[in-house]
Amino acid sequence: MATRSVTLGVRVPGSSREFAELGRNPASAEELRVYHAQIAREVLLEEQGRGFDRDPRQVVDRRFDAPLESVKPFGKIEFSERGSLREVAAFVYDQVVALSPFLSGKYENSHLMLVNGAVATVSGTSTRPDLDDLKLEDVVTVVNVQPYARKIEGGVRSTKRSGRAPQSAQAPNGVYRVAFQRARKRYGLIASIAYTYTTLEGSPYAYALRLGGYEGSGKSRKKTYSNALNFFPAITIRATRGMRGAG
Repeated sequence: MATRSVTLGVRVPGSSREFAELGRNPASAEELRVYHAQIAREVLLEEQGRGFDRDPRQVVDRRFDAPLESVKPFGKIEFSERGSLREVAAFVYDQVVALSPFLSGKYENSHLMLVNGAVATVSGTSTRPDLDDLKLEDVVTVVNVQPYARKIEGGVRSTKRSGRAPQSAQAPNGVYRVAFQRARKRYGLIASIAYTYTTLEGSPYAYALRLGGYEGSGKSRKKTYSNALNFFPAITIRATRGMRGAG
């Protein structure tokens, strides 16, 4: 079942007439909180009758696992299904593949999934890495190892600077940036998901020859090259308390 979130920003009636129409007459902030919590439980039961998670995570006014009755008047109560780390990692991987610009297929086939820094293997006829043995404490990273992957995102090695605009007409907003935004929107309550750049030092992808400058003059002038550290766009995923199986 795909993870869903139910946001309950239920408007609490703000006048005695509205309360009277509902057969309620809360006279204090405490009664308002109790009433709001009751509405939240009723809506949750309705959603569970349609197949929603029987043990969702709740967020009350941006506070995880807070009691429903602690909601502020006119506050916000949110419930989210407790998905698994495997589900979130698979979603991110499928997103970057689906968003990949295609010319030769080289970029699309260069997405890797790392589990605690080790490349996850692909078994059988599957096109997705094997995620069956993931544990809650594992850190999953999805990364594209093509040297030009950074240009497709339009970014530079620092996540705090936007750099150039994305340089693929097929992915005008980037690939990893968009996948990250979608994953955060869908799973942000149950997983810690971050968009970053990684160097993959110690791997065969870490360095690439790049133009370093020129030496000499006239006909003897020639280009010089040096090994430069690559920076690859990546999405990292960690479990939080809201994930299924977490304490």
